[in-house]
Amino acid sequence: MWLPLKERAGFTSDGGFQTLVGDVDGEVKSRQQDQFNTLTTLRLVARDGSRHHVAFRGKMAPDIRRGEKISVYGYLDRQGIFQAVKISDAGTGAILADAGGCFVATAACGHPEAPEVLRLRAFRDEVLMPRVWGRALTYFYYRISPRPASWLTRHDFVRAFVRRALIRPAAALAGKWCNRGEEPHGR
Repeated sequence: MWLPLKERAGFTSDGGFQTLVGDVDGEVKSRQQDQFNTLTTLRLVARDGSRHHVAFRGKMAPDIRRGEKISVYGYLDRQGIFQAVKISDAGTGAILADAGGCFVATAACGHPEAPEVLRLRAFRDEVLMPRVWGRALTYFYYRISPRPASWLTRHDFVRAFVRRALIRPAAALAGKWCNRGEEPHGR
């Protein structure tokens, strides 16, 4: 699904997230940013012929080649670069890359599969993403959190403090919310 430029400029009905489908055009470049993230950039020619710069930050560089048909889920940033959260094969739907999204929690806990990160990810998927306000909150978080997370990886004392004072309590609440099996108020 391709959204016209006027819809891409603001929030869409999906909280600002959208999907671009097209062919990879040109070289796919990847470079290590920090101990947790690799930045991959590519150009995508969408089905309507429009061209887009796409950036993906994840644990590892996706195995994508020129000419591949891919589906990219993410948002358009203020510089006009499409920030991908998930990249999949347009034909099969197989996921080629998934950023996971819990940037600060991953940085604070030291691993993307830490129990706290998994609980927060489940909360995002089960509670936030099914709701318009939750998708808007997630969109905002994805836009602002990569820089603080990157900074956090370089400051051990602050990382330990954030893990104990913020991430662990938030993960405990998220775990209780996801396990109680009822609808939150104000949907």
